[in-house]
Amino acid sequence: MGHTWSKGADAVLEHTAVDWDGVWSLLYAASKGTFRLSLQLPLDVGAELAYAGMDICEARDEVAWAHPEVPMTAIAVDLGPIGPVIDLPATTAVLVGLLDAASDRLSVLQDADLDPDARSLSRQITWRVRSAREVLQELAR
Repeated sequence: MGHTWSKGADAVLEHTAVDWDGVWSLLYAASKGTFRLSLQLPLDVGAELAYAGMDICEARDEVAWAHPEVPMTAIAVDLGPIGPVIDLPATTAVLVGLLDAASDRLSVLQDADLDPDARSLSRQITWRVRSAREVLQELAR
């Protein structure tokens, strides 16, 4: 898993700009990966991950609702299968890296945009991303 997911995440990080397309792409990859991981873990941990995945999906959907062109113009990368043996710290580190990159882009967008609606959107999405990141970070321990 680790190497394959790292390569996919690196590709997303390398090819996404600091704009709403970039945020959507990072959230897309993180949400797909989080849900995929949730299905391969015991129910108690998997359910917690599924809720984190829902937060990420809701954040991604909020971007799409505010900017309907984004899902058609942004890159969509699925990190792929995990494999039979799961290295939970390595797997969650990849997902946390994607969420950190999304947070960084959101911070720049929030600072750069004078539109109150865009700043509000950025704050809402940041809250969801941080919430999901905390769950992933906790599982890595």
